Amino acid sequence: CLPIFFPFNLIVGLRQVHFLSQYHYRQRGSEAPPSDPVADFFPFISSDPFTWQEFLTSPALWCTLLQDQDPIDRSTLPE
Repeated sequence: CLPIFFPFNLIVGLRQVHFLSQYHYRQRGSEAPPSDPVADFFPFISSDPFTWQEFLTSPALWCTLLQDQDPIDRSTLPE
């Protein structure tokens, strides 16, 4: 059970930091936030909301090195 929660907390934390920084950048009245190389390499950080299942079956969300990979068919996975 423990290994599942660590990655989940890491994913949620990275997304929170990213979106909070974007929010505060706009609150300061700046035009456009600067490019974020970490969010560019790990697309899940700045992507639209997704479920845990969508994240696990979408390698393109994991990192840009896997952007050409097709999603994993859920019907082929054990239940």
